[in-house]
Amino acid sequence: MALNNKILLARPHAFIVSEMRPFLEKSGFAPSKLDSLGDLQQGNLGTFNGAVISTAVISPINASAEEVFTALHQRY
Repeated sequence: MALNNKILLARPHAFIVSEMRPFLEKSGFAPSKLDSLGDLQQGNLGTFNGAVISTAVISPINASAEEVFTALHQRY
């Protein structure tokens, strides 16, 4: 199956990256992990078809789920 749909893991939690990535790939999606909110604001990501924003308390992105959603909304 070709991976045609790029999904941004916009506020990745370790569970999403390790457990959901294989599920997304098997479902025909190409997950891409956001490394920093700055990458999103600078437009270094290209295009994607959707985003997953974790509401977990802990995330490597130093921003709340609301801040990530707002940044995504403003950028796209």
